[in-house]
Formats: sequence, structure tokens, C-alpha cells
Amino acid sequence: MHNKLPSNETSSIVAETDIDFIKKHLRYPLNSFQKYKPFVVFFVMIIVIALIAFFLISKGENDSSMKSFFRKSIPFLGAFISISYGFYKFYTSLFFDKIKTSFSIEDNKVLLTNFFMSNHFKYYVMHDLHDVFMMQSSLIKGSKEQEIVIFIAVDNEILINSHISTSNIFHQHKRKVNELVMMLEKFVAQNKNIEENIMHN
Repeated sequence: MHNKLPSNETSSIVAETDIDFIKKHLRYPLNSFQKYKPFVVFFVMIIVIALIAFFLISKGENDSSMKSFFRKSIPFLGAFISISYGFYKFYTSLFFDKIKTSFSIEDNKVLLTNFFMSNHFKYYVMHDLHDVFMMQSSLIKGSKEQEIVIFIAVDNEILINSHISTSNIFHQHKRKVNELVMMLEKFVAQNKNIEENIMHN
């Protein structure tokens, strides 16, 4: 089922001014506080953890042995790893994957529309951005998180991005975009075969 997103909702997901940057760099630009907020949170938390670790480890008993140092460091090391992993997941969610199609922008738009309709997926076309499509999961029970998948039709390729609708680097939702990418790659391959057969006949 196809719906068109109003302009105010479109700009909150992907702005018209972002499209050229995305096509060139294959990632979202960091041009708003919402997008670079996790970077700020990450560095602030790392600094806080480092300061707490320094004061707690250097304070107390005068046991300067390496064993004592590592024992005191374990909780802070665990916190650092957890925060770093959450930050890494957020950072990778800024990037777009590419699916090769060998089709024009217009043909890729038709291909995406046929893909959504053949699988009975509910999708949206961005307001004033007719080469940009969106799918979104249902909200997770008890939270406001959902997976949002963006498709951008360009010449010879389809760009795909999946991210969770939160700036929290410790989001609960597990992205399922890989399954969708595999389905789309198979659909593209089938359409390529059909086109090749038509050309050869």
C-alpha cells in the first residue's frame, strides 16, 4: 500500500538538501543536533568514565601491583566496551548500502514500486522527493522505537539505509534490513533476467 508523507514528516527523516550529499558520500550528513547528539553523548560518557576510573583507582590502598590495577579497571573497561559498541551501531546506521541494478532512475522507481506491491509491503513516497521511498516497522511495545528503511532510486543503483527512530545509542530494536536487502537483490536479479530475455528474443 502506498502513501505520500507530508513535507513536515519527510524533512524529519531525510531533507531534500541531504539527497545530493547522500548520493555522493553514501551516508547522512551530520548537519543537525539530532544527528550528532550521540557523538557528543559518547565523548562525554567516555570522559566521565575515565575521570571516575582515575580517581577510584588512584585512591585508597597503596597497592600498586598490576593485578590490583586490572581488578579495579574491569568495571570501567566493561562500560567502555558497551558504550563503544552502542556508538558503533549508531555510526554504521548513518551509511547507505548499494544494490546494483543497471536501470535508470525512472526504471528503479518502477522496480521499487513493483517490489513493495508484490510483497504487499506498506510504503511511503517522500513529499517532493519522488525517488525516495520509505518503509517503517511497527512500534516496539512499551517504547517509541521503530526501524525506518529509506530507499533512494539513482541511475544503475538503489541506495538503502536502515536506522532506529531514536538518538539513544542503546536502542532495544534489532534491525532486520538484511532480510529486506536479500529479498530486493533477488527481485532485481529476476527483473534483469526478464529484461535480458526480452532483448535476446
